[in-house]
Amino acid sequence: MGRNKSIEVSVIVLCYKASNLIKTFLDEIIFEADKRSLKYEIILVVNYWANQNDPTPKMIKDYAKDAKNCVVISKEKEGHMGWDMRSGLEISQGNVIIVIDGDLQFNSNLVFKVYDELKYNNLDLCKTYRVEREDGIYRSVISKIFNFIFDLLFPTADKNKNFSDINSKPKAFTRHVYETMNLKSNDWFIDCEIMIFAREHNLKIGSMPIRFYKSDRESFVKPVAIFEFLKNLINYKIRSIKDS
Repeated sequence: MGRNKSIEVSVIVLCYKASNLIKTFLDEIIFEADKRSLKYEIILVVNYWANQNDPTPKMIKDYAKDAKNCVVISKEKEGHMGWDMRSGLEISQGNVIIVIDGDLQFNSNLVFKVYDELKYNNLDLCKTYRVEREDGIYRSVISKIFNFIFDLLFPTADKNKNFSDINSKPKAFTRHVYETMNLKSNDWFIDCEIMIFAREHNLKIGSMPIRFYKSDRESFVKPVAIFEFLKNLINYKIRSIKDS
């Protein structure tokens, strides 16, 4: 069966170990989509590790039973955030795809702010960058290191924030962009992979400043992720040099 091209927006929400408060967050997204009379789908990605007693999959499945236009993906995990994101992207049908974390650190209204920016300005991709952060020193430092390494290996002349804070969400992009990207990453490098593609293909990008809230959920980005990120970036850089 082919893709349902009448679906305008696919909103992919990464729900791994989300709190019960995510229900209100999802209600707000659905309310806004209905208000706009958009044909949409909400893809709730709630993959899990087999050796953990995670109550989140059941909570999300129960929510989706009574919620409009919700699709749940709940599989035993074979990777981290990148694998979860790709799980949602692979089944998405929308002409525009929006990815957002479900840890409640982003306002739900940002989903349609990036959508509006993408549509009204005929963009290929629209992202956010965090100018206010309440998530503590640890995560802020990790993010700064990620972005510093990215800028070092993949410098750009872009000075208008479009390549700032590469791992911030939500990110919105067109169906054509997604189908051209051929994403491979299984971990947190996937945001970097998206932005490298955008840079190399001269995509028309928009970016907006946002406030980033504190999360009650533990951070899943450990210090070792910096070395994994650096290894991935170097490998990607080597491949791009060989292919050029």
